Amino acid sequence: MGLVFLLLFIIFVPCNNTWGKEINPHLLKLDLKELLEIEVTSASKYPQKISQIPAAVYVLTDEEIKQSFSNFLPELLRDVPGVFVGRITSSDWAISIRGFNDRFSNKLLVLMDGRTLYSPIYSGVYWERQDLILDDIERIEIIRGPGGSIWGANAVNGIINIITKNSWKTKGLLFKSSIGTEESILAFRYGNSFGNLAHRFYIKAREISSMKKYGNGQADDDWRSIQGGFRIDYNLNNNKNFRLSGDIYEGTYGVVQSYFTFKPPYEIFSPKDGKGFGANILLRLDSKDEKSGKNWYIQGYYDTSSIWRFSLLNWKNNIWDLEFRYLFDYHSIRWNFGGGYRLYDIDIKGSKIYSFSRPNIKDYIFNIYLQSEFNINPKLKIILGGKYEYHENIGYNFQPTFRFLWSISNKTSLWGAISRAVRVPSKGEMYLKGNLFGSEVNHLPLFIGIIGNSHLDPEKLTAIEIGYRKIFDRSWIIDITNFIHFYDDLITIPFPKKVPEFHQNPWPHLYTYAKAQNLMDGKEYGLELSIKGQIHDKLSTKFAYTYSRLFLNSKEKTFWLGEELEKQWPRNILSWNNTYYINSHSYIKARLRYVDTIGSYKIPSYWAADLKYSYKSKKGITVSLIAENIFDNNHPEFGQLFAIRTPVREVERSIKLEIKFSH
Repeated sequence: MGLVFLLLFIIFVPCNNTWGKEINPHLLKLDLKELLEIEVTSASKYPQKISQIPAAVYVLTDEEIKQSFSNFLPELLRDVPGVFVGRITSSDWAISIRGFNDRFSNKLLVLMDGRTLYSPIYSGVYWERQDLILDDIERIEIIRGPGGSIWGANAVNGIINIITKNSWKTKGLLFKSSIGTEESILAFRYGNSFGNLAHRFYIKAREISSMKKYGNGQADDDWRSIQGGFRIDYNLNNNKNFRLSGDIYEGTYGVVQSYFTFKPPYEIFSPKDGKGFGANILLRLDSKDEKSGKNWYIQGYYDTSSIWRFSLLNWKNNIWDLEFRYLFDYHSIRWNFGGGYRLYDIDIKGSKIYSFSRPNIKDYIFNIYLQSEFNINPKLKIILGGKYEYHENIGYNFQPTFRFLWSISNKTSLWGAISRAVRVPSKGEMYLKGNLFGSEVNHLPLFIGIIGNSHLDPEKLTAIEIGYRKIFDRSWIIDITNFIHFYDDLITIPFPKKVPEFHQNPWPHLYTYAKAQNLMDGKEYGLELSIKGQIHDKLSTKFAYTYSRLFLNSKEKTFWLGEELEKQWPRNILSWNNTYYINSHSYIKARLRYVDTIGSYKIPSYWAADLKYSYKSKKGITVSLIAENIFDNNHPEFGQLFAIRTPVREVERSIKLEIKFSH
């Protein structure tokens, strides 16, 4: 239906040859040195060129996002070194950086324009609810490694910051439709300007079909969502800018969840449609003085989200956040100072299987940080900094960092860092009361309670990193990072110590329980490699490879979240993209990916190949044909979750047609 509407719109709306833009002809002769001149803000909360950042930084540019194979935001991250993306269901992904991958990857901080998407309930991200129009994304900044000295707790193994475009860059009309074997999408956006003010608004609807069960049959996990939003940018006098933006969404998500019974088979799977809702509003005022080097911003936002009609757990989460940052130069030292306050207001409604001992939670966080940048000489830069943070019911923590950047030449640089980061326990780890079926003992079902612990300590990381960047003849760039991580006080669930007790009601069964504790430590090392190059004027290539090993040691035998996490991350991940520009209107893109075995879930390794052809007319119409998983009918990418047990799904071969009209 969306395609029919779009075609009728194109036919009956007058067009002229000035509409739309051709594919950027500069891309036909790519100068990769300019990629290092891209400014990112996630490393220090102020704009810095990639070449001047002593950290493992990767940027997905506007053009790379437009040329992507998928309309799903999580899928864009598959080509980033150090990042693993595994699809669990049609609406759920497991995404993490440097290990510990799960549905809710608790050591990864995800932001959108500085607004946290990290859920305090489960310590993770609901990726399916971040469904903005991808054309409105300016870039995605990925920082691999700890960022707690700037962003605070939970920025342990990495940061993903999604930066949306200023309204001045999205003036005009955009209409986009996609239909295929897996998805149907319809999106509309309109932007305009009046004097010093620019604005845009958008709406996007999506319907996704159910995935296939691992083995046979459909998984009953189809979903539908609709999301809309707006953004206003106003240029004030004296180099000041004001921003007001907001989003609202609602979705229906098919889920298959397990229920326990007191008679065989004791655990059954049943499909159900759950509902999700969310909204946010953000205000920001920033100022930049080019002459003095001083700049600052104040930002505040409110975010609300909720789920209901789910069988296991329903909740509502409200977040109020206020932060500031001030940057200035003094005695040849750049000082970066800031702080913030955040308030959580959470209401939990449980079930017979899962509940919270504290169903109404109000917690606050206060933080302040200071970072100083010293230019020892024209080739050597040192950064010292740290963040002091107070979490109600958890206490204080301090997260320092030391970094250096040695510019060996204008084409070669070496950097290193020693940093500390912490992850605070989630509300679930502190207050959850869950019941799981364990096994059958003497013809009686054994149920195991999972009990939270309000006295847990934060998990701690000490990271050592070293990186190397090199440009070859302005046509090739190589970026290598080596790291070693030392983890302490990792939270795990040990095996129950209490002998199972017999209970007569409501049906004869055995019961015992296990409690979350800080019992595990570990070590991880790895290598991340990125190569980008221009084979010739019309052919560019991009290669990413990740290798890592994780070793965990628990003081007690674990029941859940224990040493099996060593094998919950593939040892080798590879991605190779090639783009051939046929002319200034069209291109062909091919990608080959490899993901190693996920041992803890017995997920076999796999190769995947994707292909895309795109043509853009002078009338602003872009037509793209995309095929994913060309050589494979289907394959699983991630396993069955332990606490929310669902059948394992398989990602199937898919094909889709996209049509986009812009004016």
